[in-house]
Amino acid sequence: MFDLQSIERSSQLPPRVVLYGVPGIGKTTFAAQMPAPIFLPVEDGLGQLEVDTFPRPLCFQDVIEAISTLIQQDHSYETLVLDSLDKLEPLIWDHVCETVPHERGHKVERIEQYGYGKGYAHALSEWRRLLRGLDMLRETKNMAICTIAHSTVVRFESPETDAYERYQLRLHKSADATICDWADAVLFANYKVAVVESSTGKKRGVGKGERMLHTNERPAFRAKNRYSLPGQIPLVWDEVANFICTNEEEN
Repeated sequence: MFDLQSIERSSQLPPRVVLYGVPGIGKTTFAAQMPAPIFLPVEDGLGQLEVDTFPRPLCFQDVIEAISTLIQQDHSYETLVLDSLDKLEPLIWDHVCETVPHERGHKVERIEQYGYGKGYAHALSEWRRLLRGLDMLRETKNMAICTIAHSTVVRFESPETDAYERYQLRLHKSADATICDWADAVLFANYKVAVVESSTGKKRGVGKGERMLHTNERPAFRAKNRYSLPGQIPLVWDEVANFICTNEEEN
């Protein structure tokens, strides 16, 4: 039974960020700027960064155990960085193949062998298990979550216009949709480009190498945020944090 005496005022939890973008733009460097980060490096992308990091996981269960360790043990970390989602996806597929038999009872070696998209449905259950673990970490340890992914260009079938190409996460479409729905901010990192037109009418893109974050959905890319971020800001954590802090004060 509901009772008005049970009503409480909600408080804002740390952000759940999905950061994706073109190769080499500085996604991992951005994540390293977040408060007191601990990295879970599914791929070897740390380069010369000096950050605290778990050993590189060899299987999906290693990832789950690392998150459980942060939930269960005392520590001073304020951000978990999972780098990257698209390198984690094959580990999830391998885990499904190892633990979920085909409906006819035999073991499969590849996710496609379940047939009719059933393997990806099994994988989605594991993605949701991962997200529940990340939410528990966020709620019990008050930690921000940053998940990193690479981008890919896909053909988007719009019900309102002709099909067009756009950037999105380099994941199976069901995982991409589920993770983006879960996140508080989906941020697309790319170089700032201006389109100029020559005297002959030919258009070309020019830029100075400025690294930018796109924070709102556009035809060219998937993005969103719940913090009233400007549509385009520099690829620097403090630029994002300023708006999150302002949002907390208003609430």
